[in-house]
Amino acid sequence: MIPSFSWSGVSCGGVYISRDAGRTWTARNHGLRADYLPDPSGPYGHDPHAIKICQSYPNTIWQQNHCGVFVSHDGGDHWQDVTPEDGYGRYGFPITIDDHNPLNAWIIPAESDDQRVAKDLHLVVCMTEDGGKTWKKETAGLPQEHCFDLVFRHAFDRVEGLMAFGTTTGNLFVSFDNGTHWVHSQSFYLRSIPS
Repeated sequence: MIPSFSWSGVSCGGVYISRDAGRTWTARNHGLRADYLPDPSGPYGHDPHAIKICQSYPNTIWQQNHCGVFVSHDGGDHWQDVTPEDGYGRYGFPITIDDHNPLNAWIIPAESDDQRVAKDLHLVVCMTEDGGKTWKKETAGLPQEHCFDLVFRHAFDRVEGLMAFGTTTGNLFVSFDNGTHWVHSQSFYLRSIPS
C-alpha cells in the first residue's frame, strides 16, 4: 500500500481520496451513478456500500454501490460500471476481492433498497474473473427458494481460497473453493451477523 494514500466511502457523499496522509481530501466519483439524484452522474451524493482495495495492485479499487458494482484501475480517479447485465448486483451491500489478482471479485446481490432480502429470494454469490466483463452465479449449497437472508457490508470476506459470510437471519456459510461450493455452517442459532 502507499503510505500517504487514504480513502473514505461516505453514504450519500461518495468516495473521497487523500494522497497526502489525510491533510486534504478530493471527491472521486467520476463514472459512478446515483440513480436517485436529479443528476445521477453528479460529483456528490453517491452511496458506496463497500469498498475494497487490492493489496497487490493498490490502484485497483472495487466498490459495491447503492446503484451497481464499480471498479477503478487508477486509484479511484475514474470508475467503470461493471454491474452484471442481468441486474444481479444492481443493489447489494458486500463485495470481496482477491488480493493477488485485481480482476477477481465476488458480490452477494440483494433485491432493492425497499426490499432487503436475497435477490429473487435466491441466495447467490456472483463472481467475476475478468474485471467485471462477465459474471457467473454460484449457488451450490445456498438456499434457492423463499430465502430472506441479507448480507451486510462487512459480513463477507475472503482469505486465500477460504470464504465466509453471515446473514441477517443468523445463517453462516463457508466455502473452501473460492465460492464455487458453500457449506451451511450454522442455521438460525446465531443472532443477526452484521459484520
